[in-house]
Amino acid sequence: MHSNDDEYYEEYEEEEYYEEYEEEYEEEYEEEAYYVHVVSAGESLSVIAKMYYGDASMWPAIFEANQDIIKNPNLIRVGQELIIPEYHAGC
Repeated sequence: MHSNDDEYYEEYEEEEYYEEYEEEYEEEYEEEAYYVHVVSAGESLSVIAKMYYGDASMWPAIFEANQDIIKNPNLIRVGQELIIPEYHAGC
């Protein structure tokens, strides 16, 4: 039992919030297979596309999947977490 009931309820509410957020995130992406890539120094969307798809010209797929955080495809920041959708040949 917690010595301070207020701390207990704050921790419970915080856990509940993260569980709810996690469920929403999983629902949004549950039908798609994807990777999460953390941008490193010197990387561009074309470099990342080459890493995951073997084809640098596939960078628009990464840009489209991350338009909520990338406004200009030429300006990505070190440390950004990007969704990398799974590539399906012929789609």
